[in-house]
Amino acid sequence: MKLRKPLLACILGASIISGAAGQRRSGEEITPPSGSDVSAVTRARILVQRFTKCVVEAQTARALAYIDAKYDRPGEDGKKARRALINDLPCAFDGKMELPVFLFRGEMFRVLYLKEDVADRLVEPAIDYKAFVIDPQAPNSVEYLNMMALAGCVVRSNVGVARAYVVPDPGTAAETEALSALQPLLGSCFPAGASMKVSRPFLTAILSEALYREHGLGLTAQP
Repeated sequence: MKLRKPLLACILGASIISGAAGQRRSGEEITPPSGSDVSAVTRARILVQRFTKCVVEAQTARALAYIDAKYDRPGEDGKKARRALINDLPCAFDGKMELPVFLFRGEMFRVLYLKEDVADRLVEPAIDYKAFVIDPQAPNSVEYLNMMALAGCVVRSNVGVARAYVVPDPGTAAETEALSALQPLLGSCFPAGASMKVSRPFLTAILSEALYREHGLGLTAQP
């Protein structure tokens, strides 16, 4: 994923390490897709989706509490919450998997959103994403608010197109087709003065959160 600093450091500088080389954990088997026609990036995205789905289904209450916590809460609080989510899970895998925190969080929104039977009707008024940060002026919060301004605008402009992008499996023809329909909205919704370079997994993360929030799902952030 190509993102301009400081967002790049924010995302890649804090990752979740799951498992250890040669270690087997009992339970549901989490395996990467097979086939020579699957790119390394797509293979990694599918593996992360499968792992995140297992995390959410095994500990739904903790997952909900994690995603509804303030985005810019102290780093140690986030680490403790992530350890509580991924430790002793009934998800079996070999080796080591590194999950960028922002994308792991976005995948949780995707899993929870797709579990719901929602209509196209969105909540009114539009979500104010400042409710999900402690300090709106902090650098990480500014980056987050720009990302969600983009995603929220896309969802509000055409919820069907946004949903059509996050539903398909990564790397499929359906995802590529949905991305083409998404492009005009990304241009018209891009926040003035913001600096972002987006990729497919990045779009999945921010659109999943926006779809989840704008449909009024989950807990209500407290001031």
